[in-house]
This record gives sequence, C-alpha cells and structure tokens, in this order.
Amino acid sequence: MRSDRSMDPPINYKREFIPNRREGADSPTPSYLSMKSDQSMGPSSRMMTSDTTQLSIGGVHATMHTEHHGMNRVSNLREFPQRIEDWTKEHVKEWLISSLKLPEVATKLYEQDVSGASLVCIEKQDLTDFGVKFGPAIQIIKNVEILRNDLESVGRSMRSPESDPFRRQERFRFKAIPEARMGSHEETLDSDSVKSESVAPSLSSSWTSVEELRHSGSDVASPILLPMVESESIPAYGNMEDNTKQSETSISSFDHLRETAPNLEKRICPPRPFDQNDLSFTYIQNDTLPPESGPSNLIDPVHEYKLLPSTEEASEIDILEKFSNEVFRFSAACMNSRTNGTIHFGVTGGHGHMHGQVIGQNLPSFNMYTDRFDMHLKEHFGEETNIARACIRPPKFFQVQRLDGATSDKWVIEVDVVPSYSQTQEKLFYTSIISEQNGEEYKTECLFIRQGPKSINILANNNPRSLQEKMRGLTEEVKCWSSARKSKEESNCQQITQNQNHQGQRLKQLITHGRDTLESSLQVIVVTNKCHPSLHEHLGFLKEMKLFAVLEFDPESDMNGTCSFYRTDRIANLHYPRMYNTNDNVSTVIGKLNLFKQTSWVFCNGRANEVSEADRPFSTSEWLKKRAGEISDMVSFLCNPDVLSKDRLLVVFMLHSGVTDISSPILEAFCAIYRTLEGEDNMLCICKDSNVFSQWRDMINTRCKVDITSKCIYELSLTEIDCTIRKIKEPQTRSSRRYLPSSGSSSVLLTQKDEELMTVLDILSENECENTEIETKDTFEEFKTNTEEDFYRGGQVTWWNFYLSERPGCLPFIKRDKYEDLHNLITPTEGYTSPCIIINLFHHPGCGGTTLAMHVLWNLRCKFRCAVLKNTTAQNSEIAVQVTHLLTCGKEKQLSYSPVLLLVDNWEDVEDLQRCILSAANEKKKPDTLMVIILNCERSQIPAESSRNSRLDNVFMINKLSTKEQSFFEVKLKELKGHHQKPETFYAFMIMTNNFSEKYIKNLVCNTLKDLDTSRKEGQLFSLLALLNTYVNGSYMALSLCEDFVGIRNALWGKETLEDKMNPYSTLLMRFDIEEHGTYQAVRFLHQMIASNCLKVLTGKHKLQLGK
Repeated sequence: MRSDRSMDPPINYKREFIPNRREGADSPTPSYLSMKSDQSMGPSSRMMTSDTTQLSIGGVHATMHTEHHGMNRVSNLREFPQRIEDWTKEHVKEWLISSLKLPEVATKLYEQDVSGASLVCIEKQDLTDFGVKFGPAIQIIKNVEILRNDLESVGRSMRSPESDPFRRQERFRFKAIPEARMGSHEETLDSDSVKSESVAPSLSSSWTSVEELRHSGSDVASPILLPMVESESIPAYGNMEDNTKQSETSISSFDHLRETAPNLEKRICPPRPFDQNDLSFTYIQNDTLPPESGPSNLIDPVHEYKLLPSTEEASEIDILEKFSNEVFRFSAACMNSRTNGTIHFGVTGGHGHMHGQVIGQNLPSFNMYTDRFDMHLKEHFGEETNIARACIRPPKFFQVQRLDGATSDKWVIEVDVVPSYSQTQEKLFYTSIISEQNGEEYKTECLFIRQGPKSINILANNNPRSLQEKMRGLTEEVKCWSSARKSKEESNCQQITQNQNHQGQRLKQLITHGRDTLESSLQVIVVTNKCHPSLHEHLGFLKEMKLFAVLEFDPESDMNGTCSFYRTDRIANLHYPRMYNTNDNVSTVIGKLNLFKQTSWVFCNGRANEVSEADRPFSTSEWLKKRAGEISDMVSFLCNPDVLSKDRLLVVFMLHSGVTDISSPILEAFCAIYRTLEGEDNMLCICKDSNVFSQWRDMINTRCKVDITSKCIYELSLTEIDCTIRKIKEPQTRSSRRYLPSSGSSSVLLTQKDEELMTVLDILSENECENTEIETKDTFEEFKTNTEEDFYRGGQVTWWNFYLSERPGCLPFIKRDKYEDLHNLITPTEGYTSPCIIINLFHHPGCGGTTLAMHVLWNLRCKFRCAVLKNTTAQNSEIAVQVTHLLTCGKEKQLSYSPVLLLVDNWEDVEDLQRCILSAANEKKKPDTLMVIILNCERSQIPAESSRNSRLDNVFMINKLSTKEQSFFEVKLKELKGHHQKPETFYAFMIMTNNFSEKYIKNLVCNTLKDLDTSRKEGQLFSLLALLNTYVNGSYMALSLCEDFVGIRNALWGKETLEDKMNPYSTLLMRFDIEEHGTYQAVRFLHQMIASNCLKVLTGKHKLQLGK
C-alpha cells in the first residue's frame, strides 16, 4: 500500500451498487465513493460465502470481504456428522487439511488415531508435546471451539425459524492492498483473504519486510487488518435506502481505521506460567490469550476470562461481590473436576469484544481484592474452608504494558486453583453464591463442575429425579477424576525430574566461547526487553561483565529498569540508534560516543521521559516505518570488523517477557544481527522460562528458518544464571574496594563509577593487588608464574610484579642506580615551585626506563594519587579534566589535596599538557600548593645528550649496567632458576644480565633463524615484524591480523595458536594487551635489539631487500 500525501487527489468518488442477490434489494447510489460490491457463491456449495467490496481512495485500493463465518464453516462440513464427537479420524484429517491447511499436523494426528472425540479433548500442551508448534496448536484449539459453537448455532437455527445465522454472524473485514497488485476479483478472494481465527496465516500476511518498506516509501508497515465489527454496526445491503447516513459514516471513517488498524492486529500470547508468583510478568495491551477451555489432563490449567465493571458502571461493593462470586464459583468447579485452573479478570470473555483480549482493569487498591478474598472464603466454603485455602491461591496482580513498551495503569487479576489429590481426596465441594435482592442478602447453595469452557451448577436442576441421577453419576465421576489426578501428579513429578538437563553447562560453553572462563577481552552486546524491578537484584552479573553496548527495548529503562539499575554503580552513556548512522568515519563515531571506554546504552524504541516526539516510544507499526532502518544501520556499524572482531564478539539476548508479534522490534533486531553476522554462532539467548523460549524459537524459525534451541537458556532461573556467570568470570586481579590517599594520612574510597569516568588513566590505588580474588584461587601459583615470565621475557611491567616481589621469601624488585635520583626529584626537601611540575626521564629503548618510573610510583602510592596515562590518542584538554577529577575525587570539602603523580610515556607536547592541567584546576589551586607532577618517560637514542639539552628537571638511563646492577641481576637469575623452567629463554632479562652484549644477541638470533624459510607465510610475517620493531619504537601488529596472515581461522574456538604456528621463531616474539578501541592482543619482538639483529640476518643471509 503506497500513499503519497502530496499527490492525493481531491475526494470525488462514485458508487456503483450491485444488488444483494440474497436479499434482492436496490438502493440509491451516493456520489462520494467509488465502490464495487459483489456477493457470490463459489462454484461449489462448500466454497466460502462472501460479499466483496473494492474501494478506491486517493489511488489506494482496498478490498472488503464480508464473510459469513458460521454458516460457511458449517456448509463446508455438510457431509460430516453434526457433532464433532462423532467424527472419525478420517474426518479430522480432512478438516485439518481443507479448512486449516495443516497437512503435516493432519498426518501426525491421523497416525495417532485422533478422532473427533479425541479432538475436542485435546489441549495446547498435548499438541506441543507431540511436536506441533505454538502457532498451529493455538489455531487448532481455537477453531475446534469456534466450530463447536457454530454447529450448536446452526442446530438451534434449525429449531428456531426466527434465527438467521448468516445475518447474526456476518462480519466485515478490510485488507489494504497496493494498487499495483490489484488483480481480478476472484484472485483477491483466493490470495488475500485472512481468517482472524487462524494464527499462521495472520503471521505471514501481516508482515512486510523492512527493506521493502524503506524502499517503497509506503506509509504503512503492514497490510491493514481491522478488528472484527458486529454486523449491527453496518447496514444490510437490502436496507441501504433506510441506512444511507449510517453507511456514509462507516465508510468515511475508513481513513482513520486504516491508520489505527495495525495497532489493533490480533496477537496470540500464552498466559502466565501456571502457579508461579512471577512479579516480573506483564501482559501487553490488546494481545489475545488462548480460548477458554475445559478440563483435559487435569494438570494443564483451564482458563476463564472476565471483565469487571468500572466504578462508573457499578459501585465498589458490587464490583467486589462480582469478583468474589466469580472466583469461588470457578474455584469450586475446578476443585470438583480435579483440574488446575486460572480465572483472569481484565481479559474479555463475553460478547462485544474479541474473545480473550487483554484489556486490563483500573484498580484503586490491591488490598481491597485480597481482603475480599480472605474474608469471604469461609462464607463460600464453610467447613471445607481449610481445604479451599490450600487449593485456591490468593489473587495475583500483573501490569498491562502498552503497545509502545511503556507501562499502563491497568492490571490483570489472576487466581490459580490447584486441587491436589492430597487435599481433595474424593470429596465434593459445595459453595454458596451470595446475591442481594431488595436490600437483603441471599445465599444459594451450589455444586459447580467444569463442563467444557464453562462452570455449571449441578443443583440448578429442578427435577428431583434427574438431580438424584446426576448426583449418583457425579459421585462416581469424582472418584475417577481423583484417581486420575493422583496418577497424573505422580507421573508429572517424575517427568519434571527426567526433563532436567545440563543447561548450566550449555550456558558456560556459550558465554565463554568454549573456554574455561569468561575472558575480559570478550566484547559483549546485550539486547534486552523490559525487566521487572523485582529481578534487578539478580542482574549483578551485567555490572561485572565488560559490556560494549546494550540495545534496550524498554522505553522506561533509565527511570526504573535495567539501565537505572546498572547506572547506580557503573557508567553508561544514553544513546539512540541514529547516533551511529552518520557520515563520519569509524574512529570519529567511536570518539564521539566514547565507545570501548564506557558502556553505550542504546534506546532502540525511544525513551518515555523524552520531551521530543522524535525520541519518544513508537507503536510497532510506526517503529517499523521510522526506526527499523536505523537499527539495521547501527547493527552494521557495530558488527563491522573495524569496530568489533567477530572472534571476540558475543551478543546476548535477554528476554524477560514473551515475543508474540512477528513484527516485534526486538525480533527485527535479532534478524538484523543474524544477517550481519551471517548466522547465530556469536549469539546467546537467555529466556525467562520455557514459554518465553518456545515463542522466541517459533518466531525466529518463522522469520529466519533456523532452530535457535541450541543457543537458548530457558530452564535456569535468573538467580542461577547470575551466580553461574559470576563464577566463571576471570578471577579479579584487583581489590574489590580500592582506596586513594587523602590529606592527613587518611584514605578515601575510589568507586568503580568514578574510575570509569577517568577513561584515559590507569589508577594505582593504595591497596593495589591486596585481598584480591585471584589470591584465593587454586590457579594463583600459575598466575604468579605467568606474570613473572611475561615480564622477564620482555613484557611491560605490571603492579603485580612489584607486589609479588614483596611477598615473604622473594627477592626484592631490582632497584636501579637512577632510582634514588628520580625519587628525590619527585619528593624534594625544599618544596615545589609550581602547582604543576614536569620531570623528564630520558632512556634508551629497552633499558628499563619505564620500569624504573613505575617502580617509583609503586613506592609513592600512599603519598601521591598515582596514575599512568594509558590512552595515547587522548587530547590534552581531556586528560587535564580527568587528572583534576582524580585530584578532587572523594573530597567533599576542598581544603587540601593529595597531589597527583602522573606517568606519561613518550608524550609529544608535555608542556601543553601542563598548561591544560593548570587551566582545568585553576579554580581549585592554592598559592604555592603542589597539585600535579608529570613524570615523562621519553625514549631517546642519545639520552645523555637529551638530558643536557633539557631545561627541565630530568634523569637519564643508558643501555649499560653498573657493576652493582650486574650483581643484582645475577642474584635474580639464580632465584629465577629455582622457580621457573628454562629462565635462559627470558631473553629480555638475559640481555640485561649480559649487559646488553651484542655478541650474546647475535648468537641468539643466528641460532634461532638458521632454518627460517622466508618464502612461507610464517617467515614473511617474522620479517615484517623485524622491520617494524627496528625502525619504529613501540610498534606492533594486532594478533588477529597475524593469525589471518598465517592462515589461522576461528582462533578463539580452536586450539591452534600463533606461537605454535610460528615455532621456533615465536621464542623471539611476544603477545600483549593493547587498550585502544577496547582491549585486544598484539604481537611484537621481545626487545628492539633482537629485532635489529634479525633484520641484519634477513638482509644478509636471506638477501631480503628493504623497501624504499
């Protein structure tokens, strides 16, 4: 359906009317609407009886089908027995194929000898247990119920000549179709007619792909389906002359209905899981619950729907009286029939509404209903009150959610009935229904049982003999029902035990990508819908994971949802999908949105508290038109290999409520991610329960033709999921509570939220490495060994290296000769000359200059607020703001400060950084009070000369050890031999132990490269790294690029590593972590002197030429 409002012609229509053949009446021809009506019977008497009307409105055509549902369904079955119970299995099979178009299901039921008598007893759970999907199962159940009603109506009409089944059940249905697709009248009838009672057809016909929509320019997201309208609201064609005005009103409102219809489209959703007090459960307004049902296997609950009058229609006392009477009538019927059941208030069950539609009730108070329940239970059940109390659950209240995802002020009240055998035995339960007449209360004794979808009172029979016979029969039936109940309870208990599986193990496998722990290098995107506040306490694992982004479909999340919970302790930036869809390059977008540094919380359907209409929540149809494209573009950006590597990406869908709409926004997000990632390998779906899972699985299967079961967790509670993920997280190597020094030798707490605000700083706390989780694990010795080996092989020193050297029985960390000089410059006895000073440390690459600087910081961590600048691309102004925040962090009253000691490595313009810090801290500084010391480590090939030319205080180091230092290294080597295997392979440490001997390095390189084949990929990668590390200090290559180059695929899941592939040359290389657009691993040579000697061998022995 296309609509170009700018091109709409003026309304000037003509109406042609074809007389109704059945009624044979004529009517005048209004001139405001072009309308063709044809009522016809198909070639066979078993075809659909239909009135068809074609409308043309401003170039938009629509077809109206007036279907005579009841008689049509019955006429189709004219050769069948009148009662469904009398059908054979052949009849059932033919009906399923011809009427419902379910040949596969028909064959399955035929093979199981399902006759008509079995068909009327079948429940949804029976079908789903048999392998029938949710949609067809609901379709069958509802159509059986409708057909039974139709057969009863036809039977009554045969006995009552005044009844007209055609007129009584006549309905209008509209379906908009594009002008380009308007075919013949017969083709429209065959291909475009959609039955409201059929779930599967409505799913397929109510969806237009977003891509098609975006490129079509259409104003509607899906074909228009209007709700059923009672025939009385539309004039009969035989009386057109008397009803012209009413007819004009109905048709002229078509434009309004065309816009609102998508929001009213019927959606089937399952009820709340039975007998579960799930406070987080919500219903969605206008969703439709399965039809009311009779007893089946006694365990699957029967359902009954009621809509209480509003306070404008009845008094509060009358409303409560109706509530209690309905509850106890239904409960007694379930108890006597020994079947589980739920009665729902706020769901339509009568005439004038779509059956089972969720409307909701306005409740001034929950207590008035629970009090009514408690006070009148004994009044209704008398001596059996205790048993009734054990079987009837107190009322539960569930909020109704609007179509745009926001909460409404309406509620559904539900009462569960569980007549367990241990309570009911073989008893009959009488109840009293209270009514009021002429100001006096009357009690009527009743004995209710369930008969089909209704509760009937056995005692209402006024014939004593008939009643006596019914009572005798009922007594025997109750015995049978009680026995069946007992047997079913026992078998059901065994089945639950047998159905338990190892979903905990599946969760571990999926969330860790098959590894033992959830590594911090994994980038996680969470996609979630509305979560009830009562479940927030079980979402703690989200705060401990490294969340790259959260795609949020709850418009109220930042007020009372998951986002609000997360932001109490963590930083999350609130974004919209359109912010990712700009013409800027990837790096610019990453910088603007602060990606990788702080979590991006993307509101995919707007926010309820936004002032701008453009950013407020949309209905599903509006969302599909205006936001679905933004989601698709955003997903393309996030899954771009230049942003997130697929090998390190995990997408977690958290479904706190069911998805029953084929055009649901969160389902569209799944499809976009599925397309972009080319499958579901990187996905994990956490479903609230098995009902939510089954809906999600079926919807995905319908849209993507893939079974998502193996990627879903649905049998674990949120508590179990929370604890499992926390347990498999990498053990914390930092203290859970970190402290900073403050004035007067005091300390202040460094909160995680404060630390996340300082994205460019690696902060050294007073209690760094103390009381950490890793020290309590069995893996601590392995962690300790690996930490030392990485450093002594040539890796960057960490705070753990200093901490471990202070443990009992360990040699202290080697203190270089220049340590005291640098320490004295930082802590001069005569005081400081400026609030922000600079100290330079010039050093040869690889001689230990940065290690010396960090050693000084470690020992001054209780006097200064120490930090290392970890982002080499940050602007000086940004660094200055964060350094100032560190200076004032935890200080309510700014009377004095503990100075900041900031280590920067090879910073280009350190004096500009000094000016920015002074400017940012201008309001906080006091005369002659030190605020910040910048310690700048600068690599230099001529450190001594650089020191002499510098006008700032400085220290320099060269690649030569003093005699004192050599003795320290020799003692340390002996210690390493006692704790490590082959410490002679710690080449960076051995280079220093051998006092940077060129001979030692040359022998090492020649022995390692004697069999190097430079024609192979491994040799070529080695050559490239040697060239880079020789001429560019601090250069490296991303590990993923190296793996791709040598042909390693799916490294995250596989067992082959780059070290294995590059052996034996990998002994000269090392991998390490880089923080740049997130944390990733990179590869470089162990030492710059090793790289330069390798390059000499490559250009000499292997005759490789350097590029010019």
